[in-house]
Amino acid sequence: MSRASPHALSPPGTVPADGSEAERLARDLGRELGCEDTICLEPEDMRSISPEKLRNAILVCDRVLERLRDPLSFLRALSELLRNAPGAVIATPERELSIGRHGEVPPKWSAPELNQLLTTEGFDVKWMGLGRSASDSLDRSMLLVVIGGARGSELKELLSTGARSLAFDGCFREGSSP
Repeated sequence: MSRASPHALSPPGTVPADGSEAERLARDLGRELGCEDTICLEPEDMRSISPEKLRNAILVCDRVLERLRDPLSFLRALSELLRNAPGAVIATPERELSIGRHGEVPPKWSAPELNQLLTTEGFDVKWMGLGRSASDSLDRSMLLVVIGGARGSELKELLSTGARSLAFDGCFREGSSP
């Protein structure tokens, strides 16, 4: 794989500073699910990922969809990968919030349009929220979407209090001593 890159998870209770917000969310989800890897997907690498590797990895599609002329073939290939992978995080600019901010590739979707596209294609959207742009840490115009795969029911439970709650110390559990 030339562009799909696995990343090691950070220890529980730490927030990794490297990577995009989508990659950090994927690592947090992976840590909670006991997955060892995140895999950043690029269209040309998707067929070369083994089912064994997928079972233990959260997939990340960070600013991929808006670069594609036709994202449907990519989404259909992603759907196949999610038969084995626990879930995926998609990040793409939100069109109505990022007007004039992302010069290289124009945003294609608003949040309702992306949600409609994903649900029409059969994806199980577990959570959708706003994230930071890579170019401006104050710009909250990126859509972050978590879609369920082989462990979708666990993802829904993890995200019931929102994605930000995953960054808290994973060692702290209800009923644990102070």
